[in-house]
Amino acid sequence: VRLRPWSNRRDESPYNGGIPQSSLEDKMIWAALESPVIWSHEQDRQLDNDKKRCHQYHHLMKSSTMKDLLKQILKAWIILHPEYEYWQGLDSVAAAVICVFPTDPSLCFSFFCRFTNTFLKGVFESDNKSEFDSRLALFWQYLAFHDPVLWSHLENLNVKPELFALKWVLTLFAHVLPLEQVWCVWDALLLSDTERYNSFAALFGVCLMVQVRSVLLELKEFGDVVTFLSKLPVALKPLVAQSLEMLHSAFILSPVEFTSSPSGFVPELSYGKGLSKELGRCLVVDVRPNEQYKTKRIRGAVNIDANDVESGAIHPEILRRRLDRKKQIILVYGLDNDLVDIATSGLVKAKICFVAKLVADIEDVFALLEEQLIVRNS
Repeated sequence: VRLRPWSNRRDESPYNGGIPQSSLEDKMIWAALESPVIWSHEQDRQLDNDKKRCHQYHHLMKSSTMKDLLKQILKAWIILHPEYEYWQGLDSVAAAVICVFPTDPSLCFSFFCRFTNTFLKGVFESDNKSEFDSRLALFWQYLAFHDPVLWSHLENLNVKPELFALKWVLTLFAHVLPLEQVWCVWDALLLSDTERYNSFAALFGVCLMVQVRSVLLELKEFGDVVTFLSKLPVALKPLVAQSLEMLHSAFILSPVEFTSSPSGFVPELSYGKGLSKELGRCLVVDVRPNEQYKTKRIRGAVNIDANDVESGAIHPEILRRRLDRKKQIILVYGLDNDLVDIATSGLVKAKICFVAKLVADIEDVFALLEEQLIVRNS
């Protein structure tokens, strides 16, 4: 496990002979919290309940010593972060850390704090609805991007991500997977590029769902689908291994610059310096009025009426035929965001993969792009 990315002490190695060691600062923080941890706290009852049932199948978590350490770590975190709310599921995250560093409480607590502050930032704030909405929206839009067939099937059954995926994003899968599989997922997370941290859970969740898509597509009832996704009654070791193997391809196909909007259907590519690079692999769909398209446009862009896509007047096969190894992503842009959403929704419902939308002022985009990427007609 790499601790280095969370350390501000760049002149000090967190390793000793290849084994992570707690620093003097870590030990001092833990020592300062040991007495307050013993005092009574309003969360004691909840923590006592959580420690009894957290990952009890694991041999370490069966012991009273580890259960007590789990409560101490969580209570210390609550005391040190009074601005945060304790949510059930955080105990599963702590258990995954404790079982890696069972003999070093100060290191365990230090890593736990760094891990949550890095990968779960905003999740435990008292007003976390926008954070949850953003994380769930990104996951759902990535599913529409990579597997519109499965996305459409779930949408038709009114299955929404908050019904099953909340624990996925809240705990980075620590609450739904055995610890051995959690560590595999977290290893991949820790070894991923820093710019991928925000999208990792969403993309891994998509890969996981794609692995069980044949089962999901056969389920025709709302309750059956939600129950299956909540319990994942399959062999989890091969499921995680196959999902991690697929994750590399998902990263390649998903631009780092992707963001999400809770109201959108697909991921968004925002205005920025990386836009010129990403346009090279995008088939741009321009839904502005034809007169404006003819006057000035991104080179290679296709002009269609967004309402024609929704009504079926423009057959999506026209766009499919223009995709190739170089043009992998369909990027929709226009002046009216509602029309862009109509177009992207129509393309996804037509089961076209890799649909995204460009979110930016058109004139800003033209100003940003190199001259050779712009076509002007007099």
